[in-house]
Parts: sequence; C-alpha cells; structure tokens
Amino acid sequence: MAAVIPTTNGFLHDSRAQISGSRLLYELGVSILLLTAIPEEFAFRGVLLGSALRLWGPWRASLITSVLFGLWHILPTLHTMKDNRAVAVASASIAGQSLVVAGSVAVTFVAGLIFCWLRLRSNSLIAPVMAHFATNGLALAVAWFTIHHRLG
Repeated sequence: MAAVIPTTNGFLHDSRAQISGSRLLYELGVSILLLTAIPEEFAFRGVLLGSALRLWGPWRASLITSVLFGLWHILPTLHTMKDNRAVAVASASIAGQSLVVAGSVAVTFVAGLIFCWLRLRSNSLIAPVMAHFATNGLALAVAWFTIHHRLG
C-alpha cells in the first residue's frame, strides 16, 4: 500500500534497494536473515530476555529489553539517513535527525515488544526470528520492487 500512496511512496525510494535481483536475494538470505535477524533475536530475545525474565518477570523484562532493542538501532539509523531521500530531507537539521532517530527507536521498541510476545508465547526463538526477518525483508523487497518497477 505504501508503494502506491504518493505521501508514503517517497520513503520507499531508498538507495539501499538500488541493487540487482541476485543482490536482493543475497541481502535477504545472508545480510538480513543470517547477519541481522538471527543474531539480534539470539541476543535480545534469547540471552537478554531470558536473563531479564529471571530478575523481573515477563512484563518488565519485555519492556526493558525492548527499550534496549530500540536504543540498539540509533547508530544504524544515523548511518542510513542519507540513503533515503525523504528521510534525508527530514534529517537535514539536528532537530530533524533527533525526530528521525526518536521515531526509529519508538518503532523498534514496539517491534521488540512484539518479538518478546512471540518469544514468550511460542517458547522458541523461531517465531521472533521469522517475524524479524519478515519485517526487515519485506521492507527491502517492497523498496526494491518500487524502485525497479517505477511505482512512484
């Protein structure tokens, strides 16, 4: 839907998606699944959440590890602001950068809560890994499709 709505379409024009189809498959399978989703889920919903559950119980453990997950995404957000024209315009000032980073932290905090719920509900890391991969992978795939099929 974001690809066909003019207001949101610009957010999909990310230079990181200006890659070949074979590179897209590599990014999905290696960069996103093996180098991002699996290690982050092992760290945040495996080690940290597991340890936090013993100290604080499910609600507090989920909140604290999700805050840490959101904060974990500050540096990547700062690093990738220039890759997307719509975000680059919004982040042209320190105030704009702060808003973009705050938005990223908020979104990844909520994702962290969902991933915690999946981990606790399934009693497995497979569900949050799949959700994390689907979230990141779908974002890249839709951006790639939008760029390569000129939907905006």
